Amino acid sequence: MSNKTANTSRKPLFAAFGLGVAGAVFFYRTRPSKAPCVEWGEGQPTGSLDSTAVTESSGIARASGGNWWTHNDSGGKPSLYAFSQDGRFLGESNVTGANFNDWEGLARGKCPSGILGGYNCLYIADFGDNNEKRSSVQIYAVKEPKVGKVAPVIATWNVTYPDRPHNAEALLVSPKGEIFIVTKETRGEGAFVFKLPRLPGDVVAEQVGLLKGFVGNRKITGGSWSPDGKSIVLLTYGDAYVWKVKIGGSVNWDQQPTPIRLAKTKKAEAIDFDKYNNVIATSEGNPMPIQIARCTKRSLAYQGAWWGGLMLYAGGLVLFGKAYL
Repeated sequence: MSNKTANTSRKPLFAAFGLGVAGAVFFYRTRPSKAPCVEWGEGQPTGSLDSTAVTESSGIARASGGNWWTHNDSGGKPSLYAFSQDGRFLGESNVTGANFNDWEGLARGKCPSGILGGYNCLYIADFGDNNEKRSSVQIYAVKEPKVGKVAPVIATWNVTYPDRPHNAEALLVSPKGEIFIVTKETRGEGAFVFKLPRLPGDVVAEQVGLLKGFVGNRKITGGSWSPDGKSIVLLTYGDAYVWKVKIGGSVNWDQQPTPIRLAKTKKAEAIDFDKYNNVIATSEGNPMPIQIARCTKRSLAYQGAWWGGLMLYAGGLVLFGKAYL
């Protein structure tokens, strides 16, 4: 057989193999467990954290190993506290290099580019300003510590708003490392959404959205970006609301968010997603109540893509077998 004939006979084999590999990759990346959540059930209590160390939980973030971090409101000290979802206190990690004026937000995300890039960091927001008089507020990044170990600050954003001082309690960090602040407004049309520059230092926030109606009795008290990057949840003293994130990471802040009914608590100020896109929320108080709103429905479009990947993979196997035989 000539080389030309041999190469020609191999082409269907290579094509079938490539089709099967593409299908397998697509099948894996769109498996049902990866489909974005589109509906959540009502919040259900999972336990309570009874610890004298945590009296005013004002932010939570996922911890390595399936546990959680939180911190206290103003009046506490610059520390992070680890706890389990059923309410077991796991320990305290002191944060060095940070002021403690009014910590009101906590988020998990990749460390800043060029500073421990690739590691997981916790972002701490000292941006509470009830009297709206602070000339600047701070966002700190620390490498996620082991429980009980010190967490030194590795980056600081000294933030000035472009218009006037704002009170805020919702910090969002995208999987790409973008940082957003959502304000807590008692007057006006709604809550402002500000985006920060990627690089730390003295920065001016840029307004990128306005959440009309989220003001007064519906003011924003917490928020989080889902680990899969497809959803954003914002908390009020009553319920929570989810915004969809577009492919590529952009957000239409004018969209109608999906509501999540939460169990009534004294003062809900902290919320996050777990790795399955269930929503976890805590409230101020001692003991600190913990609740979960489980994902009850995932995107059918995403599941359709999964079946498409399965068919592509199966078709590649069939063609590969025919070409080989």
